[in-house]
Amino acid sequence: MAYSTQNIFGRLATDEGSPFVVATYNFFFGTIFTLVAARPFSNISNAFDPGLLLFGFLYALIPTTIAYLLYFIGIQGLKETSKVPVLCSVELISATVIGMIVFHETVPLGSLAGTAIIFASIMIMSKSNPE
Repeated sequence: MAYSTQNIFGRLATDEGSPFVVATYNFFFGTIFTLVAARPFSNISNAFDPGLLLFGFLYALIPTTIAYLLYFIGIQGLKETSKVPVLCSVELISATVIGMIVFHETVPLGSLAGTAIIFASIMIMSKSNPE
């Protein structure tokens, strides 16, 4: 549920504040929830190993934080909140295409049809509505 509401609340929050602040609060409360609910360090023998902490910090900073900042900057310019989840589906299309081209994965016909439907819905939404 948290992931699905992030699109809507993230779009509304970037109207009032900067994307950096929204991403910071998002990570802060996500970290607290994860530490309480999942107890991620309970299965690691040396959770505070400097190498492990450095790896975790770099993993959090580079792919995750930068991606979320770009995401919030991108949705800041949208006028309609209902378009956000559909536009975020571009991730599914790119993952499918990269999987096929780079990793030579075979994609079932149903998945290709779903990818085509997602692509068509994005194209339809992207066209301006003359009024």
